[in-house]
Amino acid sequence: NSFWRDAWWQLHCELELAAPPTITVEARIAGDRFYRFLERTWQWQQLPPALLLYACGGLGLVCWGVCARIATAVIGHWLIGYFAHNHGEAHFEVRGAAVQGHNVRFTSLLTMGECWHNNHHAYPGSARLGLEPGEWDPGWWLLAGLQRIGLVWNIRLPQDLPLRPELQRLGGSGGTAPAAARVKRSQRFFNRLTLPIYDLVLYGVISRHAWGMTTARLDAHYQRYTRSNHLEVGVGTGYLLDRVEFPSGPTRLALMDLSEPCLIRTARRVARHAPETYVQNLLEPMRHQLAPFDSIALNYVMHCVPGSFMEKHVAFLHLATLLGPHGVLFGTTVLGDGVRKNWLARPAMWLLNAIGLFNNRQDCARDLERFLRAHFQVLEFDVVGVAAVFAVRHKAARKIT
Repeated sequence: NSFWRDAWWQLHCELELAAPPTITVEARIAGDRFYRFLERTWQWQQLPPALLLYACGGLGLVCWGVCARIATAVIGHWLIGYFAHNHGEAHFEVRGAAVQGHNVRFTSLLTMGECWHNNHHAYPGSARLGLEPGEWDPGWWLLAGLQRIGLVWNIRLPQDLPLRPELQRLGGSGGTAPAAARVKRSQRFFNRLTLPIYDLVLYGVISRHAWGMTTARLDAHYQRYTRSNHLEVGVGTGYLLDRVEFPSGPTRLALMDLSEPCLIRTARRVARHAPETYVQNLLEPMRHQLAPFDSIALNYVMHCVPGSFMEKHVAFLHLATLLGPHGVLFGTTVLGDGVRKNWLARPAMWLLNAIGLFNNRQDCARDLERFLRAHFQVLEFDVVGVAAVFAVRHKAARKIT
């Protein structure tokens, strides 16, 4: 509808729905005497400030401080709602929804972050609405501060919410490229020119001296959790996989990556195990119907996947569909936030993010651990240098000795 017609309807008409939604307020909230008092007496609450303003400056101050303030709040609430459902940028689409939300960037401070309405439609149960860099969210700042001093708890963020199959990531404005384009951009660095020096640069220099993760630590992680029925995801050159001593007996080995050069090079390196190879984008549902695996490795992969853990956590859920009932999903990822970077890690991480090979500026251990504990049984979680080391399995699995 037109702007003025919508304004008239919203401000002067009563909305009657043919099939209104059922909204049930929790009993502890609905029955709270203080909240009920505020709801019942909101008009009388204007009297004390009106008297104070009248004493200070007469009727003019009362008009500005009470009447104009309430009118501005009511009209402003509708105005933001109108634009947030009709105009503005969008990072997400909720497929099948009757209406989509939009982000109204220039009103972030005025609305305490409520203007990030597209984000709210995508994650309606999230206390944080500003999800992208530069999306100021004063409401979240306040909640986070109250949480720190113990006045607020059980805050839920997008990574704590159930996966929504109908939610689709879009390309956004404001410098946010489509996820598909960012994935493609990161993959271009894995080619015939870079792969011959990949092991030397990553494991000989960067992993040890920048990330603080030695090859011996990575080898031990692999040896502890790798089984004879194994899927290697984000294979690189297969350096660590080639060093694993598989348990005796027949070995089923599968390789999964979006980079065909990586798959080809790794398949040659571990050809003695006759590996299966699969091309797959981890942000998309599995394209292949595969028998479950007893171990899945995800080593140095997630920091290359676009988005924060609030978005790219779907990669774990997609891989979980390939994990056997007692299988283990393990790996490492480099964190970009909340870790102390040494003299080499800081410029290296800045450069790798700038060229598009890394996408981990917002990755922090707290978000990753919170998601993993919400969806899996965590066997191991540790931060070594600037890297998170993890191992998880399905919550229903029994303990393996």
